[in-house]
Amino acid sequence: TSSSFLPYTLLAKTEQNSYEDIVEGAAKSKYYKVTMVDIDELESPMPKDGVEGKTLGIPSSPSIILAQSTSDGIDLEWVDNDSRAVEYEVRRYGGDQNAIFKGVKEKRLKDIKALPGVEYSYEVIA
Repeated sequence: TSSSFLPYTLLAKTEQNSYEDIVEGAAKSKYYKVTMVDIDELESPMPKDGVEGKTLGIPSSPSIILAQSTSDGIDLEWVDNDSRAVEYEVRRYGGDQNAIFKGVKEKRLKDIKALPGVEYSYEVIA
């Protein structure tokens, strides 16, 4: 249920000693009560208090540590501020056209489409 004050409803039955619930959104909480049913269909008492399950928060943004113009584009490098980051999206603003680089696996990017003498700003998203 979405509140610790409302009645609990059956969410799932499993023969395992674990269960994974899909919860949309970051830092969202749900409360759970677990009972056991034995081979004779006898169920254990419902616990008085529920246990809180919570999704992870949004990853922290990376920090750009290098933005350098070169003869063949702009070199960018950044550091993680969250160990959960596995890929990045880099957004370029400025010039005649903004750009988005998706699925970047490394902590660096060479923007070869950047034009000399044009001012750009970049954003890196984990």
